[in-house]
Amino acid sequence: MSEQDVTNSIKMPNGRFITIIMVIVLALLVIVNSFYIVSPQEQAVVLNFGKFQSIEFSGAHFKIPFIQKVYKVNTKEVKTMTFGFIQQSGLDSTYQTDSAESLLLTGDSNILDIRWSIQYQITVPRDWLFNVDSNYVRDDRGQKIDNREKTIRDISLSVINQSIGNSSLNRIFEGDRTKLNIDALNEMNERLTNIGLGVTILKVQFETVAAPSGAVQEAFNDVTAATVERNRFIDEGNVYRSQQIPKIKGEAQRVKELADGYAIERVNLAKGDVAKFISIYAEYKKNPEITRKRMYYEMMEELSKTSSDIELIDKDLTNFIPFKSLNTQGGN
Repeated sequence: MSEQDVTNSIKMPNGRFITIIMVIVLALLVIVNSFYIVSPQEQAVVLNFGKFQSIEFSGAHFKIPFIQKVYKVNTKEVKTMTFGFIQQSGLDSTYQTDSAESLLLTGDSNILDIRWSIQYQITVPRDWLFNVDSNYVRDDRGQKIDNREKTIRDISLSVINQSIGNSSLNRIFEGDRTKLNIDALNEMNERLTNIGLGVTILKVQFETVAAPSGAVQEAFNDVTAATVERNRFIDEGNVYRSQQIPKIKGEAQRVKELADGYAIERVNLAKGDVAKFISIYAEYKKNPEITRKRMYYEMMEELSKTSSDIELIDKDLTNFIPFKSLNTQGGN
């Protein structure tokens, strides 16, 4: 076969064939771009001609190609941001101190080295995508960072500086540090809500709270040791108090019960005496003379029982001369 024959046998595709191929390719592109899948960790923000249309959740969804655009946002991931130190990843986690962030001034003009971290999560994808500029900027460390993340960082720094600045040294070390965390978390979320960033702070955690390194550190350690010792004495005193109070309460209860018993006894005796007097008085009104003598005899009988040496005296005698001794040997 000659070269001319080979050339003639190869036919170039005509325009119709090329058109069919382009239509098929275009159709495939439309089909591929008409469906998208949202994972369980994501939410999809759908725009129609650049305008917000809807939020779609996990599963397969349809969109109109070239008209609708979809942005997927991970709303399940919990992100961590550190302050005052930089955690360097690797087999063994190491930390690099950032004193520009960690040195904070308390309300009573003390300087503390505080390192903390926050955990946050994207909760409103629409706000996260469109309410704050997402361009990259450089933070105070000189690192390139998303402007939205820098906003979170700036708000956290502001809130913690304000919280520490409104607190005394003793409150930070001896007070309820958990309350400081909660108050800071609430304040951060309130500010983030006001600007509509679409994120929620889940946790604020003070990692370390100490005095700045150097000579101050030694004095601070002494103060901390003294505080620990004082708290130990307070705890021991509380333990002793908790042991003694039940004993004292028990003794007080016993004395009270004895007093109550004595009071009941005296009241009953008084009531008996009153009843006896009323009965005697009734008899007295009937026979005054006989009742008077009987009462006299009863009284003398009681006296003779309680006394061992009784002298009977004639009432007509002017001098004290014993007339007869009772309960003595030879007496009648």
